[in-house]
Amino acid sequence: MHCLHCYRYDVTAWTEERPIPRDVLLRQIKGKNALFCMLTDKIDKEVLDTAGKDLRVIATMSVGYDHIDVKETKSRGIRIGFTPEVLTDAVAELTIGLILATARRMFEAHDQIVEGKWSAWAPTWMCGVELKRSTVGIVGFGRIGQAVAQRLQGFGVERILYTSRSEKREAKGLGATLSSLENLVEVSDFIIVTCALMPETTGLFSDALFDKMKPTAIFINTSRGAVVDQLALQRALEKGKILAAGIDVMTPEPIPPTHPLLKLKNCGKYILLYIYIYILYTHHGHITCIGSLDISGLTRLSLFVAVSLPHIGSATTWARSQMSVMTARNIIAALDSQVMPAEVM
Repeated sequence: MHCLHCYRYDVTAWTEERPIPRDVLLRQIKGKNALFCMLTDKIDKEVLDTAGKDLRVIATMSVGYDHIDVKETKSRGIRIGFTPEVLTDAVAELTIGLILATARRMFEAHDQIVEGKWSAWAPTWMCGVELKRSTVGIVGFGRIGQAVAQRLQGFGVERILYTSRSEKREAKGLGATLSSLENLVEVSDFIIVTCALMPETTGLFSDALFDKMKPTAIFINTSRGAVVDQLALQRALEKGKILAAGIDVMTPEPIPPTHPLLKLKNCGKYILLYIYIYILYTHHGHITCIGSLDISGLTRLSLFVAVSLPHIGSATTWARSQMSVMTARNIIAALDSQVMPAEVM
């Protein structure tokens, strides 16, 4: 906002640490030449009609712009700015952190201390999964997907697969191989979602895709919540179709603290048995019993809880400050009829 004040614009600002209420936005937008918005602000026909003919630019402090009715906005000759690149490193780092927190059960282990359940070291207690020797699938291989692949280089993963409309020239240097989505979800130990939210990716991860995953797969989403059918993810975890999930985005946001996805618990006394069963299953094929014990149902139990974060992928001081500056510069450039730093075309 300081950039805008320096250019002697008359700025009306919402200064509270919460999304601007809809009625306040509609009241304040009237007669404005520019709108500095967040991804929590739904910019639709009603907002545009209320703003009137003076509105020339909408700049969102986000890399995603699915909250803006782009077609309607463009039809009125209003330019749209967004903030790519400046948040790439922050989101990629958070993605790696979420992978490790989920695979190594960090949140769960912390809860064990807080709840007084840490009694002593034990061979199988809090055992998780390593990235080393794994197959990692990245769904969406744009800037963030590539930055995640770059950071995986030091973990000794066996191979990296990615999905894209076409082969990416950067992939070779990252040791990544183009794959179909179906093959990727079938063979990957870690499935990382970094794709953009578009009509073709909305609800992409459904029961059908979760059914194709390994029972030991770990699912990570740092893209947008609507890319995943959340009930399908919940069912996959409850039925043991996948091992664990780490999500930084969900639907709705904020998600209610009573949501079932946040309440998933691991299998308690069945954990060691599950590990033993999976070792046998991996080396000897399908097994339905150990001695006289029927274990056919236990192989479908989920081992870990779902790890959830409140959409903090870009939440570093540097990234957020650069996002705000780029948003302001987008507005200034548009009002001066200049090339914007990042314009939705």
